[in-house]
Amino acid sequence: MAQTYSNDFFDPVSDCYHCYTDGSCADTMFPDTDAKVYGMNVIPALARKAGVVVLAFVLMDNHVHFCLYGTEENCRRFMKLYVFAVANYLTKRFGREDKGRGFLYSLLPVTTKGQLMKTIAYIFRNPLAAGFDRMPSEYPWSNASDCFVTPRDARHANSKVGASGVAAATPRSRRSEPVDGNNDCCEYAVPYLARNKRTIGDLTMVERRNVLKVRHEYPSEWTFDEYGVICTRQYSGGQIVEKKIFGSVRRFLYFLAMKCEDEVNDSMLRNRGVFLGDADVRSRAKALSQEKFGRQDIRQLPLDQKIHLVRALRKTMSCPNTQMARVIGEPVKNWIGFV
Repeated sequence: MAQTYSNDFFDPVSDCYHCYTDGSCADTMFPDTDAKVYGMNVIPALARKAGVVVLAFVLMDNHVHFCLYGTEENCRRFMKLYVFAVANYLTKRFGREDKGRGFLYSLLPVTTKGQLMKTIAYIFRNPLAAGFDRMPSEYPWSNASDCFVTPRDARHANSKVGASGVAAATPRSRRSEPVDGNNDCCEYAVPYLARNKRTIGDLTMVERRNVLKVRHEYPSEWTFDEYGVICTRQYSGGQIVEKKIFGSVRRFLYFLAMKCEDEVNDSMLRNRGVFLGDADVRSRAKALSQEKFGRQDIRQLPLDQKIHLVRALRKTMSCPNTQMARVIGEPVKNWIGFV
């Protein structure tokens, strides 16, 4: 059955760009949790400086994706500032300039509303494609939780709290923690993060640098989580994504369930001017297999060697997962979580 789209799917949009770094050109961009916290918390300052709105983003170990609203010049400026900031952070921490090299970035214009929705869904699906076995909203290094997810404090806004400070078990507080660890108790206390919500204003200047990992000045009423990550809902365009782009949770889930990785990856490769056919990829794979394993019959390799081959190929070229699967003769689901 042919796929049908809503009337606004092909509506033109302007000043929207898919901005990303090339993960195949860098071994790692965020080597640990502290680096990811820095990578998250530097975003609002640089977005304000560059004059862009961050609609969607995700931080992976060796690359990032942003969907930005702004002029091409401003979006390019944001990416330049961001890549420089992360590279400078890594150089200062590890004392090695090569830690910050290889962060090549590209901008891909988004021209229709349908393409915009697919791009945002692709960004939020990145952790799933890398083997993260949870909903995108549970991935801590993106703003996916800003869209169609009730804020943590709002979930408990209607909890009935008595004189003892204990909230009764209502449908809105089922995810709360049991008092004194007693699972049979009918009363629940509001979780720690909702009870003692910390704001930036609660921190001294030294604590801000130690907890938030950045030196930028942010509003004192902004909150942060247990990692030290500033709540993305306070600065990202998640509400624009929710109300003006998708409009309904059904539509959001429809695009989130759509496997659009190959389509977006192909557009990214064409944007770079690098798109290899199956024959070219297979030729390189055979040469690499001969070098590493002494044989060219790629499809007959055991799974662990195929995974090793895919890892090696991805360091030199960017290919859609389905194309890589065709070349090595192994379904994507058998190896995607290992590369």
